[in-house]
Amino acid sequence: MPSDPAPPPPLTGAFPGAATAGAPQPAPLLVTSLLDWAARWHGSTPVTSLAPDGSVESVVPYAAVRARALAASRALASLGVRPGEVVATLALNSEPHLTAWYAAAGAGAVLHSLNPRLFVDDLAFIASDARDVAVLFDGEFAPLVKVLRPRLPGVRHWVVLRGREAITGGEAATGGPVACFEEMVAAHGGRDPPLAPHAPLPPWPVTATP
Repeated sequence: MPSDPAPPPPLTGAFPGAATAGAPQPAPLLVTSLLDWAARWHGSTPVTSLAPDGSVESVVPYAAVRARALAASRALASLGVRPGEVVATLALNSEPHLTAWYAAAGAGAVLHSLNPRLFVDDLAFIASDARDVAVLFDGEFAPLVKVLRPRLPGVRHWVVLRGREAITGGEAATGGPVACFEEMVAAHGGRDPPLAPHAPLPPWPVTATP
């Protein structure tokens, strides 16, 4: 009989020794496996993002979110973000924010969500204490970035996550150079490992604890 196909790889690639005989599960328990699952079974289901005014900003299916997260993960690695380092977001809920969340996990980094409603002093302390090395921010928070930037010398990269068109005035608006998330995704896309055919799970024994 032909052997069962291998389980899909996590975003960062195959995990050595993940599937072993007698293991409690056929793949490592990774956050990124949630996106693999969504892309496999709900690939055409859209992730709809609304703009602050309530209008539809983007509609991206889960299969594309996975592809974008893989590309963004490679982009973060190319910036020099190393496993265990902290990547912050200063952003509203959106598909790019969701993509960045999985991209950070896929790169082995820690995602640190900053609350834009906090005072500047609080944000500066939190980001400094977390040792953020990169900040991904929405364009509407450019004035906040400009104030925070000189207070966070440990941040090596500032990246516009979405709303780049809202930034006027060039580097003066953000206090220095910034990268563009969408350009990073485009530059590192097109090399995605395909989702392998789903391997049916064996019948596991059920144990009840009184």
